[in-house]
Amino acid sequence: MTHILNNDDVEKVLTMDVCLEAVEQAFQDLGREIAVNQLRTHTYVSLESSRQSYRLKTMNGAVPRFGVMALRLSSDIVHFPTVSGLVRQEKVPAAPGKKFVGLIQLFSLETGEPLAIIQDGFLQKARVGATSALGVKYLARKDACVLGLFGSGLQAGAHIEAIAKVRKLEKVKVFSPNPEHRRAFAADWNDRLGFPVTAVDDPRDAVAGSDIVMSATNTNEPTFNGEWLEEGTHVGSIVNSDESVKRIELDEATLRRADVIVINSRAQSEYAGHPDLLKPIEDGVFGWDKIHELGKLLVGEAPGRARDADITVYKNNVGMGIQFAAVGARVLELAKQEGLGREIPTDWFLETIHP
Repeated sequence: MTHILNNDDVEKVLTMDVCLEAVEQAFQDLGREIAVNQLRTHTYVSLESSRQSYRLKTMNGAVPRFGVMALRLSSDIVHFPTVSGLVRQEKVPAAPGKKFVGLIQLFSLETGEPLAIIQDGFLQKARVGATSALGVKYLARKDACVLGLFGSGLQAGAHIEAIAKVRKLEKVKVFSPNPEHRRAFAADWNDRLGFPVTAVDDPRDAVAGSDIVMSATNTNEPTFNGEWLEEGTHVGSIVNSDESVKRIELDEATLRRADVIVINSRAQSEYAGHPDLLKPIEDGVFGWDKIHELGKLLVGEAPGRARDADITVYKNNVGMGIQFAAVGARVLELAKQEGLGREIPTDWFLETIHP
């Protein structure tokens, strides 16, 4: 039988601890060249009747220790409005019932059969936060305790939760362009956590005195000035360009001042043409010798922080199929134990004709 799991099912079994462990194992296996990952692709279709576009996003990867290949796809309607002076990417809930479409398909590495179809929303939020937290775990100072957070949406919340798992946070300062939204977000998370979460009215205040500066937004433009960074800061970012739409969340000053930059995939940056990395390299500001992959860092084959005074950057530069394979496999395992989800006959997907 093939399992069908919705976001409610996933949320019941996917804790941040489970997600962190699975994502770390996936990147360790990628660093050892055991896991397999393919480039993420986007296909846009312009809609002449509106400013919106259709976009199909796909990524796939396999982590043999979990026995699965994952295909994650998003079938989206997107547009790029200007909000509080910043251009940002927004998905439109255009499906029936004002909903979105995102699916993770898991296939057996032994038989090729489909094991599960999982809604991707909750898992997506958790795996991004968990991956950024790995950047904090391996690159931030051990005594880092103050988080400056850009963003006040779902991803920002996942990042507070995940980073609090790898560092003993004592304070979080939140900035986003919408004053009411950031204040409500800060009040909500202040009530959830055992340390203060406060909204700040100036982006510079989110950077000043912060050991970790995390940008978890949907902007297309830099969220802060890298010249504001203090010695010893770790910086994280989740926004990246695709083949058609160029997006930058960190400015050149941040990357220039960094002592080390870690990304998920150099191949993805070169394929998609990430201008925040490629332009400084082309201009001779820094070279690829300053940039390393997370998988290699996790297995000790890439340098990390050398001194407390270093500025380190983890640029979560692409979602990867291996993340969905590892976390999806754990979700499927735990959901089966709890009797969650629905089952449909696997035979519906199988055929006798050799393709």
